[in-house]
Amino acid sequence: MSGNPLSQIPSRLQLVHSLVDRPMGETVLTEVGLDGHDCHPDASRHVIARNIDETPEELSQILRAMLAETTQNAAAGASLVDLERALAERLVVFAQRCLALIFAEACRSTMLTDLRERGLTLKDIRLRTDEAGYATVNSTYGAITFPTFAYRDKTTPGTSVTRSPARALLPYHRRCRSTPLCLEWEARLGAQHPFRKAEEMLKFFTRGASTTEDTTISRHLLALSELVDPEWLYQTPEKVRQTLRERATRDKNTSRPLIYVSCDAHALRRYEGDTWALQWKMVNGIRVWCEDAATGQIVHLGGEFTWGDCHEVGRRIGELVATGVLPNDDAAWQALNAQIVFVSDGCSWLLDHIVPLLVDAIVILDPYHLIDWVAAFTRLAFGAGSADSKALHAQLRRILFNKRPKENSKTPAKRAGHKKTRRVRTAHTYDRPWAQRGRPRTVSSEFTAQALLDLLADVVVEEDEHLEALNALVDRIANNTMRIDYAAYLSRGLQIGSGAMESLHRNGSQQRLKLPGARWLEESSKAVLQFRMLELSGRWREFWDRPDIAQLIAEAFELRRAAQAGEEPTEEAA
Repeated sequence: MSGNPLSQIPSRLQLVHSLVDRPMGETVLTEVGLDGHDCHPDASRHVIARNIDETPEELSQILRAMLAETTQNAAAGASLVDLERALAERLVVFAQRCLALIFAEACRSTMLTDLRERGLTLKDIRLRTDEAGYATVNSTYGAITFPTFAYRDKTTPGTSVTRSPARALLPYHRRCRSTPLCLEWEARLGAQHPFRKAEEMLKFFTRGASTTEDTTISRHLLALSELVDPEWLYQTPEKVRQTLRERATRDKNTSRPLIYVSCDAHALRRYEGDTWALQWKMVNGIRVWCEDAATGQIVHLGGEFTWGDCHEVGRRIGELVATGVLPNDDAAWQALNAQIVFVSDGCSWLLDHIVPLLVDAIVILDPYHLIDWVAAFTRLAFGAGSADSKALHAQLRRILFNKRPKENSKTPAKRAGHKKTRRVRTAHTYDRPWAQRGRPRTVSSEFTAQALLDLLADVVVEEDEHLEALNALVDRIANNTMRIDYAAYLSRGLQIGSGAMESLHRNGSQQRLKLPGARWLEESSKAVLQFRMLELSGRWREFWDRPDIAQLIAEAFELRRAAQAGEEPTEEAA
């Protein structure tokens, strides 16, 4: 044969399209042999042969027929609800047909390209027409079946070689039967809801077309979580710097943009050891954020959760500095001159493992935890709600925030013959210390921890247990004397609370992992946390829209299979 070896290939490859009598209206495409005869293994099925170039017209006819039927039903008096439901169901079936044709055409194009590269013609091959020549995938419109255009190469003397070029198009199909978009839906629903609820919602959103079970969603989530590298849980360094430059609040003394970091832990119920014993284990969280200068809202720049200990948290903070998510010695960060503010609960391991990694950081002890320390002591020594406890806390509030007693906060008793009106509370401005940002100061910023230590020095206790608790409280405050000058911090416009970190516990973890009766394996909880934090980072769309996502999915499932079998992954996934 002279010239282009594919010059003899018909431009119109005959296919067969049929709506097969299967559950959920599964759509099947089969090819017609080169001689025009149906070559599907089950020839008893009702099929309608047509030319692939005529597909758009056929689909238009189907759509027009659906609209005509709906119009007739409306004229016959069908209710609007029934009409909407019937139209939606027919559109799902129509979408299944379209998807099947799209997948088949993509496989056909891949096969033609492969033949062209190998210098083969249709006379040199025979299409696989048995079950091995077809593939079924679960899409967001349900299961679809289509020909993969696998073929046998008859040019090899004495034997024939089977080739399936569509494997490059569907590299994940050997290990996973869901399309990338369907996997994205599964990951999103599985990260937000219990897996059984995710199954129900997936079926609901697909109008009953999805048959994916909760165990499948869980298994897919575990495999896909390997794709979520820690870098995806944070904004890119360029985006972080841009946000700080354009939106973040600034230090009122130095005009440097403020970037906040915090670490904290909360408990989850987890299976531990080979005995499947349930224990409460601490999962450590990290959050990076800034405050919007225009609205005062928290701008989430990234965060994560890890089951690792203090050393693991320190390692992750070090990586954030090294990769440029947090300020480092790079020229771009030096030009921005951002100020790190580390807000914590005062645990010693944070000061030992985290603070040394944050050069030139302002370290603040969350006042809530400081007050909680004092409250724990007063409950033990004087009793909760006692006069001595209230007196000590009133003095504490006065020292920390220059707050006056709330004698004016009570609503006066209603007098006979007078209409009760709502009274505006008259209080010192420091009843709301956070409202002082941007306003003239009403108190001096010369506060030091010595005033608080002097207050505790005047406390008299008699029992040894109470004295021991008092000494421990004094030691904790003495170790944080440089981190509790809240008047100075507020005057500079700094946030002094770790509420942003506490809210991440709720939004990032507890809403999903701390449901009533929830119990977790480490790997399954990690998978859920990874995808929840990916969504919070704002990079969900970027993650799934990568051009090589199909190949990455194939590698993730192969690595998962190899790990479970104790084998080395195949070269395709290496």
